[in-house]
Amino acid sequence: MRPFLLLVLSYFLLACVSQQEVNRVEPAQSVNVAHFAVDDYLAKSISVTIEKGLADFHNIDGSSAYEPIVFVLKDGQVVTKSLVKSEGSFFNSNAKITLRYHNGILYVDELSRRDINLNYPGVEFTLNEAWLNGETYKDVDTYGFSNLRNVNVTIRMDQ
Repeated sequence: MRPFLLLVLSYFLLACVSQQEVNRVEPAQSVNVAHFAVDDYLAKSISVTIEKGLADFHNIDGSSAYEPIVFVLKDGQVVTKSLVKSEGSFFNSNAKITLRYHNGILYVDELSRRDINLNYPGVEFTLNEAWLNGETYKDVDTYGFSNLRNVNVTIRMDQ
């Protein structure tokens, strides 16, 4: 009976720890939440740089390297820009990428198609203290229109 009880207890503890790990999203730097009031920073704009990695250009070339791109957004704003290939190619096409910043959450590579009832909000990044000095998220993958692979996303709060 005791081995069974130990097995059940171990499974329960492992499940609790695993669930806590799933729900935890932390920036690379330590954040002292008591001293960081998100509402104080929502009025400030953010600069977002996307670079390195690959983007899907939706042509025969498929995914390719692209020129770094910079966005400046204020809370409540949606911006769409074109990614430009950095390599020469017969197919010199552009891929569109949409970023949305709403209530302190940045959504990268948002995709919304009403004609086929498709809505992908993009990869989410939540405002945190590390953005004040700039935070780089490495090897980010998205599943929106640009289908980014292994990109670096740097977010900096404008002073």
